[in-house]
Amino acid sequence: AYIDALNDATRAVETAEAQRTQSYIDAAQIKVDKLPQDANRAALQARLDAIKLELKQEQDNYLALKERIQAIHDGVNDGTITVDQFPEKRVELENIRLDVNKLKDANKRTELNNLIDLVLRLMVEQAELVASQVNAEELVELAEQTILLIDINNADVAVKALPDSDKKQELTERLNVVKELYQKYKAAEEAVQAAESNPSATTVANAQPKIDVLPEGERKQ
Repeated sequence: AYIDALNDATRAVETAEAQRTQSYIDAAQIKVDKLPQDANRAALQARLDAIKLELKQEQDNYLALKERIQAIHDGVNDGTITVDQFPEKRVELENIRLDVNKLKDANKRTELNNLIDLVLRLMVEQAELVASQVNAEELVELAEQTILLIDINNADVAVKALPDSDKKQELTERLNVVKELYQKYKAAEEAVQAAESNPSATTVANAQPKIDVLPEGERKQ
């Protein structure tokens, strides 16, 4: 009976060593525990403990790597990691990937590699978003300077293409101010043209208040 139990426990430990999963370790432990306290049991227990230690180290490594990846993900997502930091963070992620690929558990490797790929995609999306915001803001600034319809329309297209955000709201409000100013210039210019083509006290009187509301500058003159 002892020989059968020893052989059974030995086979279970060998299976645990080959499979390296908790369920096989637990199954082997039950069979080792049934053996009497002797050198054979001690040897099998030592082999099981070695697998347990290795699995614990693997789990600790997995959790530490996942935490590092998640920290970069969260930083990119909430903006605490800025676009100018992305290149160094990409290098860091690829260095983390080297350690991820040293993990023995294929499922853990796949999970963390997928998470790294997700963060890299997020960086690309954030960089594109920032670039589009910068472009939209530059077009709004140009429209603010020129008050020309073509510049207003170009800025309008760029701002409307942005996803909803505080920046989009800010640029929309700035552009609305420009649009209102453009309408005032347009009304004043049409009134002046009417006064020039049909000079009279009425047409001149109609043009003057439209000119008066304009901001000081060459175009008002």
